[in-house]
Amino acid sequence: MQVGDILSSIAQLMWPVVVAVLVVVLLPVVRGFIKSSDSLNIEVAGTKISIQHAAEDIRKLINDLQDRLNALEGTINNDHDNEDIGKSDSLPRKILWVDDRPAANVYERARVKDAGYEVLKAESTAAALRTLASDGPVQLIITDMSRVEAGGNYNASAGLDLISSLRKANDLTPVVVYSSNRSLAPVREELRRLSNVAYTTSPTELMNLIGI
Repeated sequence: MQVGDILSSIAQLMWPVVVAVLVVVLLPVVRGFIKSSDSLNIEVAGTKISIQHAAEDIRKLINDLQDRLNALEGTINNDHDNEDIGKSDSLPRKILWVDDRPAANVYERARVKDAGYEVLKAESTAAALRTLASDGPVQLIITDMSRVEAGGNYNASAGLDLISSLRKANDLTPVVVYSSNRSLAPVREELRRLSNVAYTTSPTELMNLIGI
């Protein structure tokens, strides 16, 4: 074997080790950067502002664009009559958000809180039912379709199971299934047949459904 081939083989074996070492060494630095980000500044249009301030300004801009898009759309073009499913004057302004990956919906929940809603969170069907029993009623339930349930079991139709449990208990709270096209595709026909249930993959449409 040539010296070049030997060196190449060693390099292929060593790079995962190097990456692992870098991750271990840099992770505390990254954590510290995140914690101190409110004290870090960037320059925008000749003015220095904190990263946190910049992020908040971006969120406000997104909210404004979303509001304008909702106004242009007028009504939702969907297979459901989905418009403002979450509006109710007789229930408290509470929304139960069910998702096993709450970090994936940070922006959407912030938008809902900005609109004056209290957001309750649950990461499984069982946790959602317990939350409703202790902190309900709520004006609207938002759920994903596929998730890892309590006990670590993956359930591709967890959203449907939640709706079924609610209706069996005579709970007619409106439900919006907010999930990916991939998760919704196998159950879309069944969702269409359910009353007081809407579904969407769009954050803009989700806000419209809530009535924001």
